[in-house]
Amino acid sequence: MGVHGLWDILKEVKSFKTLEDIRNETLAVDLATWICEAQAVGALREKVSKPYLRNLFFRLHKFIRNGVKLIFVVDGKPPELKWKTIARRLDAREDIACSRSGVTCKSRSGLNGRFKECCRLLSMLGVPWIKAEGEAEATCAALNAAGLVDACITSDGDAFLYGAKKVYRNLTTDKKKIHVECYEMVDIERKLQLNRNALIAMALLLGCDYAPQGVPGVGKAQVVKLFSKWNGEDPIYKMRKWKVSKPIPKSELIKPSHCSTCKHTGTKRDHLQQGCPICKFACTEGSKILLNCTCEWHVHQQQRKENSLEEAIIEKANNVSDFPNEEIIVEFQRQLSPKLLSESRALMLSETVQYLGSKLEWPEDYAIDKTLSLLTYWKLHHPKENCNISINCIKRTRTKDGIAVFEIEWLLPVFGKKITLEPQDIVQKAFPEICQNFWQEVEKSKKSIKKKPSTVSKGKIKPIHDRNDQRAKITDFYQKEVVPLRDISSDLNDITSSMKKISLTSDAHSKSNSCTSAPLVADIHKSKRTRTIKAAMYDHDLSFSPDFSLGQSILNTPNTDIKNTDDEVEGSLGICTPTKEKSFLMEEPGSPVFMSLAERIRLKNKQL
Repeated sequence: MGVHGLWDILKEVKSFKTLEDIRNETLAVDLATWICEAQAVGALREKVSKPYLRNLFFRLHKFIRNGVKLIFVVDGKPPELKWKTIARRLDAREDIACSRSGVTCKSRSGLNGRFKECCRLLSMLGVPWIKAEGEAEATCAALNAAGLVDACITSDGDAFLYGAKKVYRNLTTDKKKIHVECYEMVDIERKLQLNRNALIAMALLLGCDYAPQGVPGVGKAQVVKLFSKWNGEDPIYKMRKWKVSKPIPKSELIKPSHCSTCKHTGTKRDHLQQGCPICKFACTEGSKILLNCTCEWHVHQQQRKENSLEEAIIEKANNVSDFPNEEIIVEFQRQLSPKLLSESRALMLSETVQYLGSKLEWPEDYAIDKTLSLLTYWKLHHPKENCNISINCIKRTRTKDGIAVFEIEWLLPVFGKKITLEPQDIVQKAFPEICQNFWQEVEKSKKSIKKKPSTVSKGKIKPIHDRNDQRAKITDFYQKEVVPLRDISSDLNDITSSMKKISLTSDAHSKSNSCTSAPLVADIHKSKRTRTIKAAMYDHDLSFSPDFSLGQSILNTPNTDIKNTDDEVEGSLGICTPTKEKSFLMEEPGSPVFMSLAERIRLKNKQL
């Protein structure tokens, strides 16, 4: 498409642009380029029935959500100069009917059908599009030249010949980034010394959509070399003179004698005797040649050498009957007046979801999810416009791809409540009052959060549900004072052999004569600095004095059965106390009082 070999010539001025580079730009898109690119992907055609529609939607979504405005241009009636090119491309010459009234191309009906489907989707999405009078790239170039758009997206190099200033091509999109090749006319003129007329002349020589063959036998390297030799002269003017110009005739002059040393006219003997009239000194070994020979024969040969490239191209161009084709020159140089462009509109959500479901077989939930973000983006940038969608509430803040966003719940007239993630700065600018209310609610919720009151009371035994507070207290206690450990395994063996039953009277025992025994287990952990006492007591209270610990109370209580429980936990003692049927658990943190329990038991036995 376009001038043959043009992109290879322009590769020296090629640069790359990312999505961030083209943010906030307005671009004119040659719709046929995107359709042809999607249809050319064989793997996509096998999976999707209409790949051009899918490709159009997702590219639109990527551009619009990142602040790039798109205006699509659809090909109109092709110029008569392109009829043969269309027939050659589609291999349907018999379907082209030429007449004075115009051209009908049955073979192009497939492309026109795709245009209609794409334009219908664009209308539902609220994206502006226009139909060109002729070629789409010509209208894109006219919009760019008039300053209505920042650049053109097309793969057709003819855009520069129509007057485009900047062209993007080879759009590459993936999940993370977009980049395109960028060509600017300023760089082409500055680095390659090629202006718009030079590119038109290049199209005539190399071939283009309007002259597919160009001049047979002329390549791009020859053309670039020829234009650089002309040094800025108008190439179209030069080529128009080729029809009347005559090639330089071969010289009938005979080459005179030249010195073998300085290469100037005259013999070496004469130069040794009389000196060279050009060099002004005798031609001896090692003498320098200061000037080129200016004899008539050498001047003629130099002219033929310099003009040999141009003469060779002229000879080939004169074999083309209509070269240079003035109709092609007029087509590229004509001034187009682009129509006024309509602004973007709100997306029609219900119609779009239904259309995508019918054309691409998307489920309703999937179509809503992909389409809703376009509608919410438009609403955030046009907050005063009515588009049948409103913010119900801001649910919370989140971070997505390193950007602070709001999780917003929207109210939709047909589909109910839906949630999207929107950048906080855009939402703040569009709906400041809603954001202010949200932040106030956040502050209120922070102030309403209070510390849970402590359930620990002084002088009372802590119930089991306060276990976490007890552990914290134990940790604080042992951080203040480190209690040394000692190995009491030998003491436990002595205690087991000399243990006796002790009679005991308690408040519970005095109230009831029939008592059963329940274990109160004292665990002494050698590997830790914490010690705990667990007691299982049944519906009676042991008479503890506020000044006594649990261990001291057991020693002063008669009728207590103490036994060794080495079979369960090493270094544990089982203490049986009178109980009733009902029970509750009591727990006391380890203390230095219980650490000396073994010694106190031994002392008690000795006294008995």
